[in-house]
Parts: sequence; C-alpha cells; structure tokens
Amino acid sequence: MTTPLSVLIVGCGRIAGGFDEKRAPEEFALSHAGAYSKRTDVVLAACVDPDIEIAERFAERWSVSEAYSECEEIPAECDFDIVSICTPTAVHSSSIEDVFRFRPKVIFLEKPVSTSAETSQRLLDKCRQQNIALIVNYSRRWDSVLAELKNGLKTKSAEWPGSLKAVTAVYNKGIRNNGSHLLDLLAGMVGVLSPEWAAVRPGNVRKDDPDIDMVLMSDRGIRCSLNSTDSDDFAQFELTFLTDKGEFRMLDGGLRWSERRVEESPEFSGYKRLGNEIGRSGGYLPVMEKAISEVIDLALLSQSGPFDYRAAEQAVETERLIEQILERVHD
Repeated sequence: MTTPLSVLIVGCGRIAGGFDEKRAPEEFALSHAGAYSKRTDVVLAACVDPDIEIAERFAERWSVSEAYSECEEIPAECDFDIVSICTPTAVHSSSIEDVFRFRPKVIFLEKPVSTSAETSQRLLDKCRQQNIALIVNYSRRWDSVLAELKNGLKTKSAEWPGSLKAVTAVYNKGIRNNGSHLLDLLAGMVGVLSPEWAAVRPGNVRKDDPDIDMVLMSDRGIRCSLNSTDSDDFAQFELTFLTDKGEFRMLDGGLRWSERRVEESPEFSGYKRLGNEIGRSGGYLPVMEKAISEVIDLALLSQSGPFDYRAAEQAVETERLIEQILERVHD
C-alpha cells in the first residue's frame, strides 16, 4: 500500500478550514483542510497558527496529528510532501521562507504570493531552484464554466458565444485581496493587460489594500472596465462578457451565470436586442477540491521531471499589473 502524502497547513483561519467547519461531508469542500480530509492519499500531519489555541482546535476538528504556534517549533527531522500556506498576505513571504527547510514537493499558497512582485519573483525563483512546485490559489482557474467560455471565445465562432468585444466587472475587498482574483481571471481570458485609468474608490477606507476603480486594455484590443464597491455593505464579485452574439454574466462570484442572446426586436423593425435572461449553475463550488487534486497529483509526480512554472509566473505578472495600476492612481 502506498504511504499517504504528509501535509502541513500554515495558518488555521477560514480558508484553511473554517469555511467547512460546519459543512456536511457530502458538500463540496471550500477550504484546504476540508478538501484534504476527503482524500485517502494524504494525511494532515501538522498545523501552525500563532494562536496555539486556534491551532489546537483546528487539529482536533480536522484530525491533524500535531499543532504548533510557529514553524520553528517543528522538529528539524520533519519533512512534508505538501505545505498549504493560509496566512495573511503580509506574512506570505516569511511563511514560504519558513517551510523551505521541510523540503516539500509542492507549496499551495493563498493569493497573492506576497506584497510585492519583486519579492514574489524571488520566492518563485527559489522554488524553481529547489524543484518545489508553487501553486497559487487563484481559484477560478479551476472553474469549469469559465474554462468552457474561454475555449468558446478562442474559436471566435459565428455562433454562441461569438467574438469578445468588452468586459465589465465589479469587485470589492481590495485590489490585492479580491481584485487580484479578477485580474488573474481576465489575463487568462483577454490577454496581457495594461492600465489606461485608475482611481481610488470614493469612500475607500482600506489604506493597505485599497479598492480601485480602473479601465484596462488588453493586447488583443479588449477594453475592461472594473468598478469597486464597499465590502462592508455586501460581498460582490461579478463580470459581464459582451460579445457580438450577446452577454454572458458571472454572478455571485461564479456560483451562478446568466446569458442573454441577440434577437430581433419585436417592437422596432430593423433593430436587435438582448433576449430574456437564461440562468445556469456555476462551476465555482468544486474548485477547491479540483485545486487540491492538482496539488496532490504534482506531489505524486515530483520525481518525473521539472515542474511547469507558467501558472506561478502568471500569478507574479498579476502582482506586477497591480503595481502598475497603483502607480497610475498616483500619477
């Protein structure tokens, strides 16, 4: 029987396990521990949180073998096949540095990599030098509906979904926190982006990670208009893709979608309009389990050759774009 892969989770908050604390096992896992716990090929060997009581409660809930308040407490002889880093962005870089000594095969990291693109590139280069796969949890990379739309738009079909003309979007909770999700998603859909205009949202109180309204242009000639809202009012992450054949909208962060297709106007001869909304379920709920499956597959295949770092490089490019946008704000 194959020995299960050992997993270390650093940071024991909501994305680490809290989102699944009271969810039924048959529901899709929304957290790292929730997804790992569904697998028989891994074992949760240790967890770390600065608040040892939180770490111990986490260990009890998810049947983690050992709980620590910092990585330095973990015995030097310990190795882990996979490390999940779920700490706040401000300490991502130190968290990554702390786990190199465990010689993991894969580091699965919450986005963004760090607070600066230069630091993120250095950390990525260090992972490459040590042949450690770095997977950044831009979760919509694993969204099946987005993948379907992306493939359809690539064909520029005369049928649905047609040729992409423009994108509009609304997000909140900071340009680095949730805005980075949006920018990474768009880069995969429309190509390399550059800022045309950017400004801090009126009423923004997030000094370290502000809400930024912006207009971006892609190297494929697609203009993207992004507005931000106040996350204290409600969470929002929505996009509208406009093509010559209609409108395709992501709603509720990808939990559901709607489309409206071009049709002849019954009232005004010679005019076309968008028809009634057609709803469909989204592909977002399974993304964490899909991401964890990829992480585990990479760990199992770690001896088969060098890892592909293109996705991690794109994560760093997203951080460079954020820095360009913030520079535009201050121009």
